[in-house]
Formats: sequence, structure tokens, C-alpha cells
Amino acid sequence: QALAELPDVDRAQRIDILETTNEAFQKLYDDGYFEMVARAPWLVGWGYDQVDSPFQLGSRVPWWDQINTTETVAKIKEFSPDLVLATHFLPARIVANLQTSRDLFTRLAIITTDYDVQGLWLTNTFSRIFLAREESRQYLISSGFPEDRLTASGIPVRYEFGQQVDRAAVLATFGLREGVPILLISAGAAGGAYALRIVQQMQDRTEPFQAVVVCGHNADLKQDVDALVRHDTDRFHVLGYTTAMPD
Repeated sequence: QALAELPDVDRAQRIDILETTNEAFQKLYDDGYFEMVARAPWLVGWGYDQVDSPFQLGSRVPWWDQINTTETVAKIKEFSPDLVLATHFLPARIVANLQTSRDLFTRLAIITTDYDVQGLWLTNTFSRIFLAREESRQYLISSGFPEDRLTASGIPVRYEFGQQVDRAAVLATFGLREGVPILLISAGAAGGAYALRIVQQMQDRTEPFQAVVVCGHNADLKQDVDALVRHDTDRFHVLGYTTAMPD
């Protein structure tokens, strides 16, 4: 959406790696990851710790990933981009590997979508790295990264989040009161139990507030939150999946 607004961009193509791989690989990267986060977060943390040092992996792509991303590589080479914007560490590694082997001549911008920087994101070749926070930028500068290639930009969000909204209309739509602080509790893709605990903690607060709890597609979470706040509906407004996040 952002590139479509730029007059000097001739063509832009979006490639989702998981849409160009087989079902087993998709489940490993998507369902498998969230299953691990839910059941063995300590193991996920340990895995991230092993690759947290900058350039520990270089631009290397594990053989399993190489086998399952051949179609992705073909699509990228066929498009022959002047610039690649990578919003996940796997495509960043794939493109860096293609640059290193001189199979692709392009610029690579790595756009981190975490609030902290992690070693998995860092490749031997890159033109620019966009970071969520200034703290992460300073960390990379202190690690020897060239300052002029690092930008603290925040994480990418939908175009609509940058547009003005009608505050009075939003308050009326969701039954919210003017003059009372509004708290947004958003569960995210795998944050069901955490969101429920936050609701429980907020119920013990005595200062005035009103909370909007977004449960997404997690029907079990919505049922649990609805039951928890059934006598506290003046302060809690519970939603399932919604496209009104910019509001």
C-alpha cells in the first residue's frame, strides 16, 4: 500500500514465503512455532539465545529452508527487483545468500517486525536495517554497524493507522465515555492466556478506566473474558475479530 503511493515506483510485488512452499513447511513455520511458544516457551527462548550474537549465522540458509524455498527463490530472481524489503528473517537470509553467490543484484532492506533486534535478522549483506526502537539502533551502532544504514522507524503497520479518525464516532460506536482513560488489550496471535491475566489484573484497579479487549479469532478467550467481566461491563468492552483496529 505504501509503495503504491510513490510515483517513482514502477512495479512492486508481494511474496509470502509460506504461500510458495509445501504444507509441511507451512505448518512447521506457522502452527509449529505457536505450538512451541504455548507448550515450551523456554525452548523457544533457548533457541533464540543460541543465535543472538550478530553475524553468528552470516548469510547462511539452512539446507531444510533451501530445499523448501526453491519456488520463492525462482520468483524473486524472475522479478529481478531493484530493492527487496524483507519483513521476516528468512527472506532476508535468502536474498543475502543470493547476493553473496552473485545470483541476484539488488539492494536489501531488512525491516524488523519485533520490538527488539535479534541475531537471526542480521545478514552479512544489507543496504539498510529498519528498527522498531532507538535502543535497538544504538545497540547495533555499539556492535559496529554503520550508523548511516540504521533507521529507527517503528514496526510496519497498515496504511489506515496513519489516517485521522472521528473520535466522537468511535466513542459512540463502542459505547465509550469521553474523559475516562481508554485501555486497549489486544491478545495477538498467541497471547490468549496473557490477555486473560491482564484483564484479571485490571479488575483490581481502583482508578477510573474503560478497556476494550480484542480477542481476535480466539473464541475460547472471548468466552473466558466475557465470563470474567459479566458483572463489570461498564469498564470492559469485549470484541472478537475486528477490522476496526485503526479506530
